[in-house]
Amino acid sequence: MNKPLTRNQTHEVAMTLIYNALTLAKIGLEVDLEKLMVDLLEAPFDNIDLYIKEVVLMAIKHQTTIVNLINPHLIKWKFDRLNMLTQAIFLLAVSHYQYVKDVDKKVVIDNAIKLAKKFVDEKDYAFINAILDKVL
Repeated sequence: MNKPLTRNQTHEVAMTLIYNALTLAKIGLEVDLEKLMVDLLEAPFDNIDLYIKEVVLMAIKHQTTIVNLINPHLIKWKFDRLNMLTQAIFLLAVSHYQYVKDVDKKVVIDNAIKLAKKFVDEKDYAFINAILDKVL
């Protein structure tokens, strides 16, 4: 990792790491977050951006709590039925706002919308926006 990541890149990396952790857990494999980070970023753990470490760790550590915050707002849906990229975006956003702190609700939602527009189905960003507006 030669150049420092931009803020948008850190959000993408964090989402990717959360997605990878969800995928491994879903297929019953052990999730080693430090190894996932080192492998994805091809950098020593000590050189990885603190935000990425914090937000990913908090998202996975508090996954059940975050899902319980989101589920009541998912009309006719459950969190585990959402595609895993959408799940990762939700976990990232709520983790950032609730546990990493130091950020405005609007900024967190805007970041989640950017990720949704780039990585999930075209109309999902409005859904993510609406749910996060209620949860955060």
